[in-house]
Amino acid sequence: MNNKVYNTICSTIEKYNMLSAGDKVLVAVSGGADSMLLLHFMLSAAEKYNITVAAAHVEHRIRGQESIEDAEFVEHFCKEHSVEYHQLSIDAVNEAETVKLGVEEYSRRRRYEFFDSVSCSKIATAHNLSDNVETLIFRLARGTGLKGACAIPPVRGKIIRPLIELSSDEIRSFCSENHILYRTDSTNESNAYSRNYIRNIIVPELEKLNPDSERA
Repeated sequence: MNNKVYNTICSTIEKYNMLSAGDKVLVAVSGGADSMLLLHFMLSAAEKYNITVAAAHVEHRIRGQESIEDAEFVEHFCKEHSVEYHQLSIDAVNEAETVKLGVEEYSRRRRYEFFDSVSCSKIATAHNLSDNVETLIFRLARGTGLKGACAIPPVRGKIIRPLIELSSDEIRSFCSENHILYRTDSTNESNAYSRNYIRNIIVPELEKLNPDSERA
């Protein structure tokens, strides 16, 4: 694994005391570049940290056949690499409507409920530096105020985020250079979703003012 990327992840893990010997780490895997890099890292570093690794995927049925193929992709990878695999399938759109919640919020709640139901000592999610910036902007745009506009924490309870100091560009470049296969969410290009609008429109404008704005 690329030394810079590997060392950045290791540094983050050690800085925030994310792992302990004997941990069983459940990696939340969507099949995208971020989570596939995280899963690859955890498997490669399992001996170093004396941990066992499992994977979990939630199939939301939001994108039809594409969602099904995401789940099949993750399951196939786990079978190939003898990784314990857990999957939850939900009908996010209809279920969210029933309980009067937005689809994104409902899906997030169901994901974490599912992860919590799996026996493990740590839950590793693939939130990265770019997600952190987008979340901060999103919360400010909703009128949260500076006090409530905290960024994504590296550690919260048993949830750990080892990629939180890597940008999306660094992650995708690493995956490309090292032939790590991943799935692409076709809805990522749709600016109808708030986070996509922030990612595709607002963040690039900020980078014109400061190319290193994600790390500012």
